[in-house]
Parts: sequence; C-alpha cells; structure tokens
Amino acid sequence: MNTKLSCIMFTDIFGFSQMMETSESTTIEILEHHNSLVFPIIGMFQGNIVDTVGDGLLVLFDSALSAVNCAVAIQKSIHEATIDLAENRRFQMRIGLHIGDIWYDENRVYGNGVNIASRIESQALPGGICISEDMYHQVANKLSLEYRSVGAVPLKDIERAIHLYHIVTGYELKKPEPELVAQEDERRRQLLEARERIRTDL
Repeated sequence: MNTKLSCIMFTDIFGFSQMMETSESTTIEILEHHNSLVFPIIGMFQGNIVDTVGDGLLVLFDSALSAVNCAVAIQKSIHEATIDLAENRRFQMRIGLHIGDIWYDENRVYGNGVNIASRIESQALPGGICISEDMYHQVANKLSLEYRSVGAVPLKDIERAIHLYHIVTGYELKKPEPELVAQEDERRRQLLEARERIRTDL
C-alpha cells in the first residue's frame, strides 16, 4: 500500500433518499442525468473517480486548481441543465474538497484525508461547494471566486476542528430543511460504513 498527496472531492445529490421514497423510477432517471452531466466534466479536469457511494462520488485530482474548477463547472452545468425542468426532475449537488495524504491500493483509497473530505461535503449547501483551509490556501490567490469563511467547524469522528470556506456559486439552496440535511447526512454515514465493511471483508 502506498501514499500520495491528493485533492479529494466528495459529492452527493441532496435529498436523494427522499426522492427514492417518492419515485424510484424518476430518481433513477435523475441519477442517469446526473451521471451524463458530471462524469464528462470530471474527465475534462483530469479527475479520477475511484469510488461511488449510492448517488455520491469520491474523486481524486492531482491539482487543487483542477479540483476547484471542476466543482464550479459541475454546479454551473447542473443549474443550467435543470433550471427549466419540472420540479420533480430537478436536483442539486453538494460538493466537498480537501487536500491530504491518502493510502491507496489498486483502485481503493483510505485515510484521514478521505474521511475529512466526506465530512466537509456534508457542510456544503445544496448547489454549493465547501473546502478545507488547506484547499483554500492552494487556490485563493489563483482563482477569482467568492470565498466565505465559516471558521473552525467540528466534524463528526474527526479529532480536530477544521477551518472551512464556502465557495459561492450563486446556485445554492439558501435554507435547506434541517431535518432533510440530517437525514441525508445519516444516509451518507451508513453508506460509508457499509463500504468500509465490504472492504474489510475482501
């Protein structure tokens, strides 16, 4: 097993579990639409999709600039592709970004950096991007974006609080329902735990 410094992206479709409860067939079509939009953009910015967790993605980049530009392009593309759709066909993504050392074995990745990136994604607004302070220092003076500091945030199962920033996309859902946020975060936690159990058993 080897280590590598990488820019780590986690994404999910906000409200996915509730959407599945409402209509599985429609939600699967939304997921296919999501994939058709997002996968080519990730490829364009040289991202490597190393894992999928339900509707979520774990993507690695060698460049912080590529990772952030990719995230911005994804949110823009989704907004433009869904704005004129019926309400039950629209969707928004949350994107979290962190930079850190990862352990990797073939196509599997492990490590605290991966865990941190996953927790950061849960801090993003639907339609928005949340990044760690380490990512911020890599891109703040190179990309003309609007960054909003949210201070040091305690993240579940992470020993130290992480200073986070929101990158303002203009597509954010301003006030997501707290209960829906909690539901989505619990769903993601369960999926991640299931993924780790499967890996341990292999």
